[in-house]
Amino acid sequence: FNVVGTGWRLKEIAKIIKKGKILDIGCGFGMLAEFLEEDIDYTGVDINESRLDYARKKYKDHPKRKFMKGKRDKINFKDNVFDYVVIGEIIEHVENPSEFLEECKRVLKKRGKVIGSTPNATDFIRILKAIIRKEHGSAQHLCLFSEYEMRNLLKHVGFKDIKIKFTLFRLTPKLK
Repeated sequence: FNVVGTGWRLKEIAKIIKKGKILDIGCGFGMLAEFLEEDIDYTGVDINESRLDYARKKYKDHPKRKFMKGKRDKINFKDNVFDYVVIGEIIEHVENPSEFLEECKRVLKKRGKVIGSTPNATDFIRILKAIIRKEHGSAQHLCLFSEYEMRNLLKHVGFKDIKIKFTLFRLTPKLK
């Protein structure tokens, strides 16, 4: 997904989502909403209030676009609400990825799906930089995952029908 950039990744995510209720965790400026069909019920959550303000102003007249302030450790929605939870470039920033994915699973409807992406821990350039700098990843990334680690984490949380698209720079799990 992410080799070309954020816009391309978001377009690819939007192609998967044809209807239903969407929760976009870490929505930033609400860019995913631009690529979704008009009748899709979209809720964007972020911890950055200025980004949320921008998104709220942009979509102020759109009845199916909502933006809310979120917390790092809890998803403040009832169980079984959403058809899709989008976690693009988020899981590497949370302290407990397993608990975070359990929360994602909790708010999904029975046949709901999580769609996400994360940097690839086994990317050769990332490893080379880590050797040169004597550190791994960025200061903002708390966890990085290989394809094997991501698949095991998703299985541990109870996700089934896991599909991971591997690129040089990203792992993009699609979950059913």
